[in-house]
Amino acid sequence: MIALKGRLSCKQYLPAKPTKTKFGIKVWERASPQNGYLYEFQVYIGKVKRATEEGLGSGDLTRKLIGKCHVIYIDNFFSCPELYEQLCKEQIYCTRTTKFLSPKIPKDI
Repeated sequence: MIALKGRLSCKQYLPAKPTKTKFGIKVWERASPQNGYLYEFQVYIGKVKRATEEGLGSGDLTRKLIGKCHVIYIDNFFSCPELYEQLCKEQIYCTRTTKFLSPKIPKDI
């Protein structure tokens, strides 16, 4: 989240965010976990008709990784087993923290 107090149509408000940055521009990014180098980023400009949790996580930021057996680390916002299955089929593996009380996580885990 990039802090912004001015007027902008794509500005987001996250009331449950624990930090001071509750208003701003939401940005998705693909960066290196070793050195923080930013490879690609995408500014979130609002909900798109086709965008589901699966659609958000499997967007343009992972297209260049298809078939390369990379491991990505994702935020708990993308907690969708369908997304994991899709990424696995594309040989993109992911790891993340999990909220076991989430309704989308299978009970047998």
